[in-house]
Amino acid sequence: MNNNLHKTTHKPKIRFTNGTEYNNPKGWWILHEMIRQQVEPTKGTYDPQWLNWMIQLDSQPNGFTTGIELADTGELLCLLVAEFVHNMWVRQRDCVVVGILKRPHCPSRYIDLMLHQTELWAQENDCALISINTWDERKGYVAWAERKGYTLRGYTVAKDLK
Repeated sequence: MNNNLHKTTHKPKIRFTNGTEYNNPKGWWILHEMIRQQVEPTKGTYDPQWLNWMIQLDSQPNGFTTGIELADTGELLCLLVAEFVHNMWVRQRDCVVVGILKRPHCPSRYIDLMLHQTELWAQENDCALISINTWDERKGYVAWAERKGYTLRGYTVAKDLK
């Protein structure tokens, strides 16, 4: 008998979480380190002044956070933070993803799960569109977003003062 026929692929069990569960000293440092590791290699020293706002955004009427932990270890693999805002130009609500935190070993399918949850939340809150704020100007990032159904709708122009 061929033992290879009976091998199963181990898929880790996950648990959904949110920012509020990280609104404590230990959780704050976990998120701080995740953000720091994403920001500092390319953008400079991370400033955590907005971290408390991000953690608590899902307790606001217009806020949403979702994350994924490994069920057996409790390790946070990724966290998405979003809010809906009232569009200042037309009469509609827009969902804005203000942050996607992820560890390097986080599978892309978990980001897809969080984006799907965000889309459902945005629809439930009568949002007309979802946008993702990013400072990552890599062509690969835009290609990733397009594969997810997003289109490049604008540019931010910036002038460095320091």
